[in-house]
Amino acid sequence: MALALLVEGCVAVAVGAAAAAGGASAAVYRRGWYRAAVQSPHYLVDKALRRTAQRARLNERERICDGTKSSYIYQDLRDVKVKVKLRASTPDATKVYIRVGFLGDRVSSQELFQGLQDDIGALEKR
Repeated sequence: MALALLVEGCVAVAVGAAAAAGGASAAVYRRGWYRAAVQSPHYLVDKALRRTAQRARLNERERICDGTKSSYIYQDLRDVKVKVKLRASTPDATKVYIRVGFLGDRVSSQELFQGLQDDIGALEKR
């Protein structure tokens, strides 16, 4: 997965088909943060995120977790920071916030979110 730092303005993007297929509501990219809701419990999304980061070869720099929220700071091989926040909105739904780079990178954030959805799907099938 290519994580490149791109300068982008405030853009709102609704990801229709890809988000709906993965059980997520419409995603929005605003002020550098990619935001989406996933219809899975927090603990499952958290576990899937760690798996996704490992597959993307992201090095974990910081982790803060409790029962309803998690915050991660990763770094890729080119020293680009990746911040991910998870918040349980209900017992069966989690809000996901992703920021790649200092100013944000919509495309890389979408790719990371798609990988997260794939890992959530794989864990739910077990």
